[in-house]
Amino acid sequence: DTLDQPSGPVTVSGNAAYDQAISVGDYSADINKTVERYMQKYISDEATISYEIKYQRGAIVSFVITVVQNGDSASEEKYFYNLDLLNGKNVILSDLLGNNYSDVANVQILRQMKERVKENPGYVYWGVTDEGELEGFEGFKSVNADTKFYINAAGHVVIVFENYEIAPGFMGMQEFQIVVERK
Repeated sequence: DTLDQPSGPVTVSGNAAYDQAISVGDYSADINKTVERYMQKYISDEATISYEIKYQRGAIVSFVITVVQNGDSASEEKYFYNLDLLNGKNVILSDLLGNNYSDVANVQILRQMKERVKENPGYVYWGVTDEGELEGFEGFKSVNADTKFYINAAGHVVIVFENYEIAPGFMGMQEFQIVVERK
């Protein structure tokens, strides 16, 4: 009922004072505690719980815990964690995209939505590409401090929306990579 611990070093810093390597196992106990909490939530049903390290560079790690509930009502939930291990804090969107993170992300998300609909005419994003045809579906308005995200292997933020959050369920979970120029 615990997670397998991936192997391999995580370099904390190039600074000689912090020049050490820690393994994922050093913080996997915390991940396992989190997984156990989710297991308690789904204890009456059969569930598969796994995690994936999406990004691991320096003191920053981004991972996703996936809970797949089987049985009468199959479902999948994902929980996203972005951590600064050196400073012991959560990494938030403004840390990665700046104080105007919502503007930066919104522009790119809207552009990507329109591109996807152009490539796939059956796609629709409520409130954006449906031309107001679907009443009662709020859809996408803006990212905020509670918006789910992870950091991908390239170091880019990926904004995530659950099934039915901004689009019909057949489109599945929607992800939008946000690329910013680094100075």
